[in-house]
Amino acid sequence: MPFQKNIRKYVDRQDLPFFLLVVFLGCINHFVYDWSHGLALAALFCPVSESTWEHLKLLFFPFLLSSLLYYYKYKPRTARFLYSRFLGAVCGICSIIVLFYTYTGITGQSFLIIDILIFCLSTGLSFLMSSFFYQTLSSIPSSTVSAALWIILSFAFFFFTCYPLNLPLFFPPDIV
Repeated sequence: MPFQKNIRKYVDRQDLPFFLLVVFLGCINHFVYDWSHGLALAALFCPVSESTWEHLKLLFFPFLLSSLLYYYKYKPRTARFLYSRFLGAVCGICSIIVLFYTYTGITGQSFLIIDILIFCLSTGLSFLMSSFFYQTLSSIPSSTVSAALWIILSFAFFFFTCYPLNLPLFFPPDIV
């Protein structure tokens, strides 16, 4: 199994507690906006509707938090770490979109258990790809650029929560 041997070198065992943290926080964040009775601050970081866009926050913000905690604990090379984690987050976000729309396009409906499995799989993919990029990328932008990418995507989530586009990604599934 050459693929298995190759993939193992990109699995960072130190990521396991952070993976579990992201899954836990993502599950909790699904309900925080309702629990907060519509608090505006909660709306920025947690889903406010059942749209796919809003559910991407379940991965993005817990992954960002876990990355900051990982950085604080292990002190990896800053620019390489920030950039590889950003790319990993984007891979996870893209996989949620592709997997969700593929299976709902085939079945014509969504199933909670499959949605949860997609979230967990995409979270794992985020960590795996982050480790892969950390180990293999030869050209890395500066720490400032890497941090700016995180900030820009965070503000995109904030902005499109307040001003969603008229695209299916921003509609709850029952409207699409």
